[in-house]
Amino acid sequence: MTDLDSVGTCFTGRFGSQPTVVARAPGRVNLIGEHTDYTGGLVLPFAIEPCVWVAAAGTAGNTMTAYSEAMDHPIEFSIDGSPTTKPDRWGKYVDGVVAELRAAGIRVSGTSLWIGGDLPIGRGLASSAALCVAITQALLRLYRPSDDRDQLETGPAPLATHLAVARLVQRVERDHVGTPCGIMDPYVCLFGKRDHALLLDCRTDTHEYVPLTLPGFRWMLIETGIVHQLASGAYAQRVTECNAAAEAIAKVAPGVRSLRDLTPQTLEEYVPHLDTVLARRVRHVVTENDRVRQSVAALRDSDADRLGACLLQGHRSLCDQFEVSTPQIEELVHVVSRVSGVVGARLVGGGFGGSLLALVRQQNAADLRTTLDKLPSRTHLHEGGLLEVYPADGAASWAL
Repeated sequence: MTDLDSVGTCFTGRFGSQPTVVARAPGRVNLIGEHTDYTGGLVLPFAIEPCVWVAAAGTAGNTMTAYSEAMDHPIEFSIDGSPTTKPDRWGKYVDGVVAELRAAGIRVSGTSLWIGGDLPIGRGLASSAALCVAITQALLRLYRPSDDRDQLETGPAPLATHLAVARLVQRVERDHVGTPCGIMDPYVCLFGKRDHALLLDCRTDTHEYVPLTLPGFRWMLIETGIVHQLASGAYAQRVTECNAAAEAIAKVAPGVRSLRDLTPQTLEEYVPHLDTVLARRVRHVVTENDRVRQSVAALRDSDADRLGACLLQGHRSLCDQFEVSTPQIEELVHVVSRVSGVVGARLVGGGFGGSLLALVRQQNAADLRTTLDKLPSRTHLHEGGLLEVYPADGAASWAL
C-alpha cells in the first residue's frame, strides 16, 4: 500500500471503522558499514521507498488488537496484563513498542492497528525496525498531544524526538525480541532524506547527509533467496565476539574504549593479543570503518568506480573476515560482478541471507536482469528478485 486512502480502506475492511491516524516508515539499504554500528563505528545507509504502513484508532477498553497483512492473522493482548492471544515473533514487536511507550509515560490504551506495506521481510532491509518505527509514530500521534513535552521530547523537535524514538526502537529489538543490534536501522528509518545517504556516527548518534547522486548509475537490490533472522545465534555470536575483542585489547591498551578507536595503521599492534577468530572480526570492523570514509569521499567526487571497489572489498571482508556469507551468496556475487557495467556488489544487512546491493551503469541494468533470469536457482523469485532502489525520505505520520 502506498497512499493514505488505500491504507484507510484496508483498516476499515478489517475493523469496520475509520482509522484516526496513519504512519509510514521506510526500509533501508546500508551502502557500506556492516556490523560496525553496535561497535560504535561509522555506517552509510539510506532510506528506500518500500515501507511499512500502520493505521490506528483508539477503542474502548484496554485491549491492543493488531492485524498484519504480511502474517495474515491478528494478535490481541491486554495492555496491563497477559496476552489473550500469545504474540508470535512479529507480535513481540508490537508488545515491545507498547511497553516502552508506557514506560516513557505515554498513556497508550485500547487500540486497533492495521499493518501493511510493500517492504519485503527477511531481505536485510530493516523490516523489523520499520515496523517498530511505524507503530511508534502512529501511537505517539494517537496518544501524545502535539504540545505535550514528555520524556520523549527532551530537546528541539524533530531531532530529539527522532533520536528518542530510534533509541526506543533499539530497546524493543534488544530487550523484547532478543536482537543485540545497533541504532542504525531505526535511525535511518526516521532521519532518511531523499537523494541522500546518512553518514551516521554510532558513537555519538549524530549524522551528516551525503548526496547520493551518481548520474548514469543505478542502485539495484538483488534477492539472494535466503531469508535471514538476526535474532538467531550467529548474529548474537558476532556481537559477543566483537565485545570480547574490545575487552581483550583494552587490557593492553587502556585508551581503547571500543573497536572504533582502532585504525588500519594501529590494528597490527593489537592483533597478536587476540585469537585467530577475534582477530578476523576486528580486521573487518576496523577496515570497514575506513571503507565508509573512503566511500563518502568517492561519492563526493562522483567516482563510481572507486565506490564500487569499496563495495567489493567490503563484501570480501564480510565473507572472509566476518564469515556471514554462504556458498550460494558467493556464487551469486561472482555472477553479478561479472555482468558488464556492474562496478560493485555486496551483501547488505546482517548477513546469512538477505539481499545484495549492486551499483550498475544505467545502460547495463537490463543485462543484469537478463543474467539473473537465466539462473536456474532464480526461478522461484518474483521477477528474478531484482528491485531498483532510490534514497527516500524518513518516517511520517498523519492525523485523519
